[in-house]
Amino acid sequence: TDRRTMTPSWPRFRAPAIRVLYSHYGDTIFCPSGQVFDPVLLAHEEVHCAQQSIDSPAVWWDEYLRDPKFRYEQEVHAHAAELRAQGSGRNRNDWFRMLHRTAHRLIADLYQYPKPPEGPDFKKALADLQAAL
Repeated sequence: TDRRTMTPSWPRFRAPAIRVLYSHYGDTIFCPSGQVFDPVLLAHEEVHCAQQSIDSPAVWWDEYLRDPKFRYEQEVHAHAAELRAQGSGRNRNDWFRMLHRTAHRLIADLYQYPKPPEGPDFKKALADLQAAL
């Protein structure tokens, strides 16, 4: 598809009113805030770069913004990468807290998933993260 003539099919996705720390397109990760890259969030964005390389960044973004199920599936793997980047040398209690915090972030309003039962809840996010590890 010629990107110059491609009409976006994602009008329902509202841009969240937050400051973007990182964004990505293809194999490039942007940091508009100018902050130093956090290795944990960098691992998250690297997953999205790899996901975009399967087809094309334009196709991936179109699907990501249009389809909440696709967006959730992509985010599960990116959030699992965050957990892996934090290391496995943690004690059981620390790991449990990290897993729970990450599951809560995975289903945050930022991603605009449908509310349960159509969209993911905390229990599903927890199970999906564990399966992705």
